[in-house]
Amino acid sequence: MPPERFWAMVDRAEALLLVTLAPEGFPRARPMILVERDGSTLWFATSAASRKAGEIRQNPLVTVLALDRAGFGQASLSGRAEAVDDPERRNRLWREVWREEWPAGPSDPDYLLLRVVADRGAYYFVDTNKAADFPLPS
Repeated sequence: MPPERFWAMVDRAEALLLVTLAPEGFPRARPMILVERDGSTLWFATSAASRKAGEIRQNPLVTVLALDRAGFGQASLSGRAEAVDDPERRNRLWREVWREEWPAGPSDPDYLLLRVVADRGAYYFVDTNKAADFPLPS
């Protein structure tokens, strides 16, 4: 089981790096804002027309990385991502600040929720020189 510090790093990160696999075969990382976390399931909002959405349709294996800039630590989660079309969740997770990107609000056809179900975690805490790789409960 991961230490509380692992989840604290994920939860308080200003942005997480979502890493997908590009069609050319190399990893592609981009910063994402975590919208919600339920255990080892992470939720993000993105454009349905985005490159990342297409990459996830082609290969759902992803890694999410949280960096602790103050302590130079890192926490990563690996698992599968998928687009989720759940009207109730779209409404519940909607943030009004996104209206410029998705003018029709939570019903905008380009507003897409990504769910990442992580099955592996890893961390490295520089200050304690501790590292671990572990399975995550489903």
